[in-house]
Amino acid sequence: MGNPTLAQKQSKDLFFFQELFELHLGNISQNENFHQLSYEKAISDYLCELGKLIKETISTRWQGIIFFEHVLLIISIPAEFDDRAKDTMRKCLHNAGLTNSKESNKVEFTTEPEAAAIYCMRNIKEQNETILINASFMIVDCGGGTVDLTTRKLLQNERLSEITERTGDFCGGSYVDREFIKFLSRKLEICPVLKQYCNEDIKEKMEDNDWIFDINFEDLKSMFDPVIGKIIRLIRGQFDSKEFGRLVPSIIIPKQPVAAIVRGACDYGLEMSTIVDRTLKYTYGFRTYRNWVDGDPIDRKKIFEGNNKAKIAIFHCFVTRGTKVGIDKKFSTVRIPIEPDQTEMSFLIYKTTKSSAEFCDEPDMK
Repeated sequence: MGNPTLAQKQSKDLFFFQELFELHLGNISQNENFHQLSYEKAISDYLCELGKLIKETISTRWQGIIFFEHVLLIISIPAEFDDRAKDTMRKCLHNAGLTNSKESNKVEFTTEPEAAAIYCMRNIKEQNETILINASFMIVDCGGGTVDLTTRKLLQNERLSEITERTGDFCGGSYVDREFIKFLSRKLEICPVLKQYCNEDIKEKMEDNDWIFDINFEDLKSMFDPVIGKIIRLIRGQFDSKEFGRLVPSIIIPKQPVAAIVRGACDYGLEMSTIVDRTLKYTYGFRTYRNWVDGDPIDRKKIFEGNNKAKIAIFHCFVTRGTKVGIDKKFSTVRIPIEPDQTEMSFLIYKTTKSSAEFCDEPDMK
């Protein structure tokens, strides 16, 4: 093996291609290989390089800017990303040098469909389209990795109210790409991505066909059907909501839809009061105790020293999934100590996708 060959091999070992790593912040079922690189590392490295460009651009156009004090970062995330994903994103932003602490107050999150809704509300006038006050409209954001939906009502003074739960799924354009790769796999009996990775037998077979495939209608349909089916189910779920009328008078594609999320996110950062309320995707509560009664599970019965009544730990619902909650709205409750000499209390907060729950260890409880 000569020196050029060795150099080429070393180069291949040093560099590799990885895509769609942000999707690992969500609950995807696909097994992705990260070539000995965690998705957190991939996100942090990407943000680090992006941050260099951001800081350079800001310092060029605005003199005297102190980045960590004067710059507010608006991070748009898919509708299905939860608090754990936000926490991981905060960690990656800090690792990338974009914040001076993980809990920096210079970071705000908005969902991608929410940002798209703001953009559409403020830009469709240029297309001679109008959304009437108190009219409902649905945003269908078909991105590369996810498809996100939200249904909003336009209020006075360009304010938006969320009238149904936002929803989404991993069925973006990249999943059509994967179906195409599967199609090639069936045709070539391997999983090629680029032709330089094909062995000689495959290359000869392809060269005989001038690297051309004849794809018939059924082949093409099979690539899109799994993805389109998921998107249709998501849209149907929004239409089935009682808050949304059956009549859809018009379907509008905004100008420069690729930029809709980033521009809408910037608008949100400049005027966060645009969003009046959000609809909760989870039921929230905490663990507390009530008196144990006959019929309760005997294995959950608990006796506390100094208290002559048996207790049982339960899930105390604080607010139910589907509730429309105003921005910064507070919920409060009053609790009393269990033990007579108790000086402090701690509460474990739980959430579930169910509308109600009895115990904190039920399935789907987090």
